[in-house]
Amino acid sequence: MNRLFFQKKQNKRSTTVWVCGKMNVSMEGGKSMVLMNYKYAIYPTNTQTDKLQHWINICRMQYNSALLDKKRIYKKEKRTYKRMDMQKQQTMDKKSIPMLKELPSQPLQEVFFRLEKAFENFFRKRAKYPKLKKYKEFRSLTFTQFGIGKQYYKKINTYKTVRRAASFTNDGKLLISKLGAVDIVMHRPLIGKIKQVIIKKQSLVLKNKYKPIHR
Repeated sequence: MNRLFFQKKQNKRSTTVWVCGKMNVSMEGGKSMVLMNYKYAIYPTNTQTDKLQHWINICRMQYNSALLDKKRIYKKEKRTYKRMDMQKQQTMDKKSIPMLKELPSQPLQEVFFRLEKAFENFFRKRAKYPKLKKYKEFRSLTFTQFGIGKQYYKKINTYKTVRRAASFTNDGKLLISKLGAVDIVMHRPLIGKIKQVIIKKQSLVLKNKYKPIHR
């Protein structure tokens, strides 16, 4: 006779979720400033998901390209290829590579900071020598400014109120330049001034605690 039992099992399944991770918030108290990180789930549409992944791939290619340039220039010219040099090269590349204009400039330039940090960790013996990033090794976009603020325009010598590449809409959605409004679940109140936002693709592991077996 077949009898149905349930056996404990660690059957792991993974699914991909998007999070608004490491939302750095500054809280000023007296003369000190405390940085806090908030993490919220976001729910982009299918079209927005495809675009976010496309942007991440572009940033990964920029990282790898800058790494190869840095190695080549040092080997050939014996000089350091700095972050400012990378940004200048990117500005020139935008004239001939339309793909680089498809996403906001902030996450595109931030990849050079990551590369600079990777070399800093290497020279301080905290990490191995930086290597080319594979598809699964580059999973986030960083927006270094948030909200609505003043921006100085040198040509007309005046300040104007501008909306940054990342901000909130009036109805509480996350608004990303060239992407649109994205649903976000604010499960805890956010206190302070947002300094930067990281949009990250991560795997969520689902565990089935029991599985049916026949005896």
